Amino acid sequence: MKKILLMASLLAILLTGCTTNGEKESIGSPESDPIEIHLSAAASLKESVEEIRRNFEKENPSIKLTIDYASSGQIRERVKNGAPIDGVLFASEQDLDALIDEKLAKGKEKFATNRLVLIQPKEAKGTDEDWQTALKQAERIAMGDPESVPAGSYAKETLESLKLYDSLHDQLVFGSDVRQVLSYVASGNAELGFVYQTDAAISPDVKIVQKIPEDLHTEIGYYAGIITDSSHTKAVQTFMDQLTAAESQQILQDHGFQTVN
Repeated sequence: MKKILLMASLLAILLTGCTTNGEKESIGSPESDPIEIHLSAAASLKESVEEIRRNFEKENPSIKLTIDYASSGQIRERVKNGAPIDGVLFASEQDLDALIDEKLAKGKEKFATNRLVLIQPKEAKGTDEDWQTALKQAERIAMGDPESVPAGSYAKETLESLKLYDSLHDQLVFGSDVRQVLSYVASGNAELGFVYQTDAAISPDVKIVQKIPEDLHTEIGYYAGIITDSSHTKAVQTFMDQLTAAESQQILQDHGFQTVN
């Protein structure tokens, strides 16, 4: 009888310790120690994702999120260099696909879209010229670095579609992410700039000159993915599911994004 009880106790211990990818099965259980996951997100998502994060942690008290914000290209390179990141939220499908192709990420999920806009300082005088003429006449035009900032890549595509990129190249000022571009224009250090409409909405110091026609560039989509070697894939997937839930989609919409549901 003692032998049977001992074997039962050992089996219970083994079952209790079994997890997926090293995680505790009690995700969301107040009794478990908090699981800490590190996410990296596109700079343009900051306000909306922080609001989603607060709601998520209330609903999932045993998961703690740490989120940093940068350009999608910068995040992609950090993942390639082995930074301790569990999940990514990109402003371009291309950046996530690059990681998936190298088997560094998995589970691609689209959760929002956005619009590219041309902005100028709030106090700048309006112009009677159309926006393309305004671009040609500007001395400084801010945009993200096309090599690492999706908003900059979309802006470059726009200028190339208009056959203006080469002729305007000397007037272009490149930012490290879309928020730096916003600050260039807001401070008056650039006469015009390409940002997302969600970025323009958060600054009282800029105004929209033109919403860029969407047929001039690749669709602006936001995609979430799980880093392959993360030991917390289940927790990351739980957050990815939250991004497409009705509550989170409403938050994204409130911040000016177009939703997918």
